[in-house]
Amino acid sequence: MTIPAPGSRQQRAQETRDRLFLAACELFVANGYAGTTVDSIAARAGVAKGTFFVHFKTKDAVATQLIANQTNAARRAREKSLAAGGSPIDAMVATVLTLGKQAGASKMLSRAVLAATLESGEVAGDSTKLFEAIHALLLADAQAAKRAGLLARRADPEQIAWSLLASYLGAALSFASNPRALPLVDGLAPLVRATLDAVGRAPSRIQKKAPQGARSAG
Repeated sequence: MTIPAPGSRQQRAQETRDRLFLAACELFVANGYAGTTVDSIAARAGVAKGTFFVHFKTKDAVATQLIANQTNAARRAREKSLAAGGSPIDAMVATVLTLGKQAGASKMLSRAVLAATLESGEVAGDSTKLFEAIHALLLADAQAAKRAGLLARRADPEQIAWSLLASYLGAALSFASNPRALPLVDGLAPLVRATLDAVGRAPSRIQKKAPQGARSAG
């Protein structure tokens, strides 16, 4: 008899969870959020319906995980920017443009996440908490930028943080709802640039494409 290697059960569980998550994403894109059921997710993943509930409490939990993946990528891009010697302003740019890169990877998936947020109070509440955490990081970086003399004396870090986050949310909504909208990062970058130029001591240097930290985030 072969003795399972240590951790193999956990590995199989993670592989099953990954399959379920991928199946849900594919069905959200193909059928929309409302048109996707737990039964269809389990069938596509090749597991029993009960197995779905071992890994996710509800279909809403999958949508929340999508948003968490996006905000986690933004955190990592910020950390990478700071670790590489970037300024607090560079960190804010990396954070916001990575949010845009993540959401802009699939218009249909962004629509599904938007629908989940509108249809489910649970997803909406979880999404609010995740983005409040991103706001806290933006606020901390804006405060650090002001202390470092990178912002004008009149600059309000709280207003900067909210403006940057609102720019992302507005660009994401436009991207998801407008078939003729620009690629999300292309539409978002000028908004970020305008916000930072309005409060900075010198014009910001923000390219249309995501910075290195944003491109490498997964």
